[in-house]
Amino acid sequence: MTKFTDGDGREWRITLTLGAIDRVLDEVGIDLLKPDAEAEPDKPVWFQILDDERTLAKVLGVVMATDAVGGETDDDRLAGFDGASLTKAAEAFFTEFMRFCRDRGHLNAAAAIEKALVTRQLHQEKAAKQVARISPERLAEKAVRGARETDAFKELADVMEPEPTPETPAPDKPKKSTSASTPGKRPASSGSTPGATRSANSTT
Repeated sequence: MTKFTDGDGREWRITLTLGAIDRVLDEVGIDLLKPDAEAEPDKPVWFQILDDERTLAKVLGVVMATDAVGGETDDDRLAGFDGASLTKAAEAFFTEFMRFCRDRGHLNAAAAIEKALVTRQLHQEKAAKQVARISPERLAEKAVRGARETDAFKELADVMEPEPTPETPAPDKPKKSTSASTPGKRPASSGSTPGATRSANSTT
């Protein structure tokens, strides 16, 4: 059994028993007894729960338990279930699920879940740092440049194209092929030799 408290201080319990697992199978369509089985192509059961918030919420709705209070509805019990509560519930579920997998001998599934949780947390932290470094001004400028390239503004974009600068040099234009020879050199005529050409020049 793993416990957590919601935003109102209510204590919740998560226990994976055969009865709870059967209810998950009936109501969600996921068999927790087969954590390595593919719930979707290339997605084992544990990964689908980890990867899809809606699936996780459905599983939690089945396996969570709290002390009943007379006259309470489901909405009343979940009134203190904010974002932090959902995070605690997810952590409690995966802690219990990993324990269940180890007890059943699914050591590879338990290890994979543990690694996936750590990897996802690190990924989110790195992604948050990367987003924090993005300049809103640069994004706005890119958006303006992107809109300028649409069909509706293509003509205007051509007119307003900035002049080349040292930072953005103009592309080299292809050189026109000419038959003119390089200065200081004369092409040799077919059938003549360099000596014959110089002799002809000397007589002119």
